[in-house]
Amino acid sequence: MNTKKAALLIVDDEESLRDSIAFDFKRKGYEIFQADGGRAAKEVIESQQIGLVISDINMPDGNGVELLKWIKEKKATLPVFMFMGSGMELDLTPEKAYALGADAVFSKPFDRKELHTAVENALLPIERRLHRGPRAEVEIPVSDRVNAEITL
Repeated sequence: MNTKKAALLIVDDEESLRDSIAFDFKRKGYEIFQADGGRAAKEVIESQQIGLVISDINMPDGNGVELLKWIKEKKATLPVFMFMGSGMELDLTPEKAYALGADAVFSKPFDRKELHTAVENALLPIERRLHRGPRAEVEIPVSDRVNAEITL
């Protein structure tokens, strides 16, 4: 059985944050690529088999909104997670980010466990993401007086 996990691209101009996220996911077996801006991220996406992109919004050299639009134009099914700082960068709200095609939006600072769970769920095969588990067999008793008179 092949246990190789998908490649992740982490895009942020803050190197320490990229390294921190990369460290966490490398420990879980993911292949990691990093980019410090939109232009470098596009080069990685065009040259590698990336399974998911985690990107900041506010960056030099091509912001996250431009990157998100480019990804959804070129590789519409590639999941993209966006990080938003405390301010509303580029007048972007989470709702607008979702409307542009973001698959998840996280505020900085973010919960690492939530990020890990979201990434793992986004990378599940579509059949497993849609599977809700077995249906419960529940019997609901029906009254003998179905046509009972209702009084107000």
